[in-house]
Amino acid sequence: MIVDLNVHWGHWPRGFWPWKTLGGLVKALKGCGITRALISSPESILYPDPVETDRILLTRIKPFPFLTPVATLNPAVLNFQKQIAGKDFVAFRLVPAFWDCSLKEKTVRKLLTLIQERKRLLLIQMRLEDERSQFYPLQVPAPKITDLLALAKNFPSVKMVVLNVYFDEAVQLARQPNVWVDLSFLERFQTLKSLLTVLPVEKVVFGSHAPFLYPEAALAKVMCARIPERVKGAILFRNSQRWLSIG
Repeated sequence: MIVDLNVHWGHWPRGFWPWKTLGGLVKALKGCGITRALISSPESILYPDPVETDRILLTRIKPFPFLTPVATLNPAVLNFQKQIAGKDFVAFRLVPAFWDCSLKEKTVRKLLTLIQERKRLLLIQMRLEDERSQFYPLQVPAPKITDLLALAKNFPSVKMVVLNVYFDEAVQLARQPNVWVDLSFLERFQTLKSLLTVLPVEKVVFGSHAPFLYPEAALAKVMCARIPERVKGAILFRNSQRWLSIG
């Protein structure tokens, strides 16, 4: 059993997916043993109103109960209140690198307050692409770690999973009690063995970042790691399953 918290589908203007269809991606995920995936729309990051693209996402995934939709919220678009109050999404995603406002603004605090009241899971996408691979004039810098830590401290009852973090970022963020990190962008010699010397296994979850990355890459980080099988199981599904009631 594997729960993947970091999957996408939709148009992305800066690259091509290895799979032509969503069905092809689902087949690849299942081929890796993934039994449940949280999926969001990359288009929702670029559209003025993410609600429209999230509706498209709901339609696209109907044939695939394997997939659980994640709504993308933008604090600059005030209809996020209706999104959070709705029943279509079990989790919500913020992508602050693509906003025209900071994590310190009042609308962000209002958004987090609503998520806190609804007791929903919050995913924070640190980046969509490795900055080293971005075309220079179109680089999108990641949000500041200090701003994310302040947000987590101000909303201690909101469960936050920060996706696509680098190794040193993961160590800083996951020391906060209400913050978890996924492993999709973690790279270090013996990555997980190194990470688990500074963080408890309970703070690490599985995320592939497919189709930006091949899901086999994330899976190999766990399966090839020199760590006990019970630790692998915690990362692959138990850490996620206990707060999502899925899988």
